[in-house]
Amino acid sequence: MSRQVRSVIPLFLGVAIAGVALGAGISLLSTGTVVRVLAIGLGTILLIGLIASAAPAVLAKSRSFAARLRWWHWLWFLVFVSGLTFRERDIDTIQDAPVDFWAGWRICLMALVAVVLLGRLASRESDWVPGLLRGLLAGVFLYGLTSLISTLWSVYPMWTLYRSLEYLVDVALLAAIVGTARTVDEIKSLFDWTWLFSALLLVTVWLGVVLRPEAVSTGVGLIGIQIQGVLPQIASNGVGDLGSILLIVAATRLLFRNHHRSVYWLVCLAALPTLVLAQSRSPATGAVLGLLAVFVLARRFGLLALVGLAAAALMLLTNAEAVVQRAFLRGQDAQLFNSLSGRVDYWTFALPLLREHPLLGLGGYAAGRFAVLGPFGDPGNSSIHNAWLEILLGVGVIGLLPFLATFLGIWPNLLQPDTGSTPSLATELRIETVGIFVLLCFRSIFTVEFMWHPPLAFFLVLGYAELLRRGRLEGTRAAQSAPAAWRRLSGVPAGVDRPLGDPVQGP
Repeated sequence: MSRQVRSVIPLFLGVAIAGVALGAGISLLSTGTVVRVLAIGLGTILLIGLIASAAPAVLAKSRSFAARLRWWHWLWFLVFVSGLTFRERDIDTIQDAPVDFWAGWRICLMALVAVVLLGRLASRESDWVPGLLRGLLAGVFLYGLTSLISTLWSVYPMWTLYRSLEYLVDVALLAAIVGTARTVDEIKSLFDWTWLFSALLLVTVWLGVVLRPEAVSTGVGLIGIQIQGVLPQIASNGVGDLGSILLIVAATRLLFRNHHRSVYWLVCLAALPTLVLAQSRSPATGAVLGLLAVFVLARRFGLLALVGLAAAALMLLTNAEAVVQRAFLRGQDAQLFNSLSGRVDYWTFALPLLREHPLLGLGGYAAGRFAVLGPFGDPGNSSIHNAWLEILLGVGVIGLLPFLATFLGIWPNLLQPDTGSTPSLATELRIETVGIFVLLCFRSIFTVEFMWHPPLAFFLVLGYAELLRRGRLEGTRAAQSAPAAWRRLSGVPAGVDRPLGDPVQGP
């Protein structure tokens, strides 16, 4: 039997099994539900067939990826696990029992990461401290340090102390990784590792949809249902973030890859309905903006024009515009929609506090929850859903400035032009990173991903931008020289026309 024939056997077998199951199920149904079940069944057959065809590629990628795992991949995994939520707590619960079982579990995981990093530092296997003090990482380190110092005047000192230390451990791990990575393939393995986490979380969301009724809210918007994660707990916006990130990653790789394409088509097929059924407006908008950035940087102008013409024709020739507007409103009235689902009320309530404490804030990570949401009457929420206002409330202007310098400094490093005439892995990864960063920038208006543990997606962007700034990765070059003021923002001291050399020696 030829290799080509053997490769399609799983596909035909999966389709056959799904077809038999569909036929048996339809025979038991009434006529009124046949059309709906046919649609679901055909989608199931397509999904099973795609999974079967993608299975060999997944296995091949898994074997090659396992060989690239390093010590820092496992610490990154511990950071990811520590950020999972398995219960909800309001302010009263936190104040009555600050450290419950799950809080203790999180503390233990982060303490383990810190111990490993300190151990490698003491044994001189990974000298990551100098990496905290220069380049783009210096901005987030100074922000975390300012937040730690704000424990002295915080509205809830112990909360500020732990959350600040937690963030500084995240920054230290990123510094260690940046000091260790030597090739584009190595840093890409961290991207793949993180996207694997996102995919696994997406699986848990859909398992919850199938097995747990509370994972699906009914009577929401035009679609009528809204999905969320149950174990671990993931809000609908978080589910939308998962779908948006995976959609941008899969679409970018489909633009550049000639092999293993079935894997990325499968990811698209899973991410799109997730994004739709989560009914999360800002993740969906961010995904559109991120994909637009990807297509522009990849110079797929013909595809953009085709999509634009198709969308224009759809809006002009059908009632699609009205349908999209209804879906975007999600059943909300104009007042609730214009208040961004109540976020504007949080921000308005927080402004007087910000005017009273503009320089130092009210304590990192504690101000939004304990000084705003508690008095506002919403003790169950954990943040005020805006990264920039959360930073200002917590650490004031002195904490915002270094963070803003890092944020602005990322862009010139990611947007530097390519030197090669043909696309490379570095080009693909850079464009993928820009797409993710565009999504995160838009989402920062509505969420706190930039400065909330664990900031894995943002730290991927930050780490890759810093490696580009240093020009250390094989197949890349350092950022071009820039005016002195802009160089200071992007992590290169004024008067220096080339990036600083790497002070960190890897193991």
